[in-house]
Amino acid sequence: MGLTRFYARRFEGCAAMGTRAAVPAVCYLTDQESQHCAKVLRLRPGDAIEVTDGEGALYRAVLEAVDVKCCEARIEEVLAVADPGRSGQVRIVMAPTKQTDRMEWFLEKATEMGTAAFGFVRTHRTERDRLPEDRMEKILVSAMKQSLQRYKPRLEPLCTWREFMEKERAAGAPEPPTGADAAPLRCIAYCGAQYPRVELAALLRQTSDRLRRGGLTVLIGPEGDFTPEEVAEAVQVGYIPVLLGPNRLRAETAALYAACAAQLALL
Repeated sequence: MGLTRFYARRFEGCAAMGTRAAVPAVCYLTDQESQHCAKVLRLRPGDAIEVTDGEGALYRAVLEAVDVKCCEARIEEVLAVADPGRSGQVRIVMAPTKQTDRMEWFLEKATEMGTAAFGFVRTHRTERDRLPEDRMEKILVSAMKQSLQRYKPRLEPLCTWREFMEKERAAGAPEPPTGADAAPLRCIAYCGAQYPRVELAALLRQTSDRLRRGGLTVLIGPEGDFTPEEVAEAVQVGYIPVLLGPNRLRAETAALYAACAAQLALL
């Protein structure tokens, strides 16, 4: 059985380990991780653990101080480093569901699949205007560790539809130049017949090289779907209208469908 993996945001010092990149000497587990280490697992000073910074680095460390509020560990070995050219990143942006447990379920499962970022947007038909961001961050950390990943997904703050569209317009031209496979792929899933739609899974299979190089953003609407005006605005800034299979799906199921289709296309 391997070492238990923990997440830390605070690293200090510099250790000489014969690597080109600077390696921290010590790390401090977060409050949640420290409680799990001290109260649940009952680890002691001298026990070996794995520690990730959530940004790709993974270390073997030895606990030096164990406390429910803060555990300190000494870095002893670099097990993996961040990939500067990390590609094929998948981002799911959705309107918050009325029930937070449905969003939390989606975050957990999509993180385990390898989704790189989550965004939330208030559309015209969205009924929720706040998110439990602290709890959602904890879910991301837990799912990252459970699936033995080294990258914690980015959680973007809730924004209005107008704010989201302004950012997307600034992200680049609607249509990338010919041959620009590194341009991100952007799709909007909706139920109407306002525009011709292509099945997302089929689209991703056809554009797998672009997906790997530029990544993907999929926009998922609220209960009741996007308004025709929102769909038109998204298409205007470069989003491709897509459908998610033959069935009508709940918002969180649609989001998970998109995350799963993207990961399958990346295999």
